[in-house]
Amino acid sequence: MNTRTFRLFVAVLGGTVLALLLVLSFSSSPAARQPSVKPRALPPPQGIGTCGQGSYTLCLSIYTGSLRSTFIISNPGGVSGFNEYHLVNFDQRLLSQSPTSLEIEVSARRYVDTHAPYPVNTDALPDDVQGYLLPQAGWIQSDDPLIVAKAQELVDGAIRQVEAVDAIQAWVRGNITYGGSPNDASSVFRNRSGVCAGFSTLTVALLRAAGIPARYHSGCVASAFPNN
Repeated sequence: MNTRTFRLFVAVLGGTVLALLLVLSFSSSPAARQPSVKPRALPPPQGIGTCGQGSYTLCLSIYTGSLRSTFIISNPGGVSGFNEYHLVNFDQRLLSQSPTSLEIEVSARRYVDTHAPYPVNTDALPDDVQGYLLPQAGWIQSDDPLIVAKAQELVDGAIRQVEAVDAIQAWVRGNITYGGSPNDASSVFRNRSGVCAGFSTLTVALLRAAGIPARYHSGCVASAFPNN
């Protein structure tokens, strides 16, 4: 197994989680080790739950802290191609290696403020985040009138960013089916179908249309099948 296919597999958590982290304010908390410590779900805003939109909602459970997991990758034919990878809130590093196996550690840090107010004060965002509010022609059409109208409908009444994010994710999950379709945001919205990329582009487009900076990010997931 070439472990390059394993690279960044947790960076795609939920398809859009990394994109959503850009919108929310940050705080700090002690690290927790998985699985001995379960994620701590913060209470929903008073009077407005984040799981009250029917059976399709993702029911966001947002918490702060760090997760660390250790993985052993083995192959009798040999293992090669592993690269360490480091981001601001993500690390993938090698712990030990033999000719036929690797032991790696993956850690992710999540610092999220669930009480951040909505609408977002976009003027206060850093310059490198401002670009994640803009449409991307042919891919993330956050200026599509239909997408803009739907985004405004979904976030109507939201007073915290987590509520707006949950409303958009819940609608995408409940109204888009998995299947063949062009995967740009406008096509997915009109056809009501798309694959993983399409779910992400539409979610990002709706978030941007609602004034929430969001970033599209893709990666690879390791396969349990030896020849894939």
